[in-house]
Amino acid sequence: MTVTYLVPYDDPLAPSTAAEAIDRSVSHDEIVSLDYTDALYTDLLVACEDNVDVEGEYEDMWGTTESGHEWRVYLIHPAIDEAGR
Repeated sequence: MTVTYLVPYDDPLAPSTAAEAIDRSVSHDEIVSLDYTDALYTDLLVACEDNVDVEGEYEDMWGTTESGHEWRVYLIHPAIDEAGR
């Protein structure tokens, strides 16, 4: 996996569920990066083999499908302003 798919905000074909993100990662052999939502995090947490919070910037989540294909998804945390909000 060498390519990262950064989802454009206006892309109507962008993955919107954990299953779609995993499918995209597998079918294109890439790391899919999406904006963090609680729903995506929860669903990917169930599906993943492991995950790590990378310096508060994003969640790196990965696993293997039932058919043996590896997948990886980054959930990008919202930007925090200088005041910490």
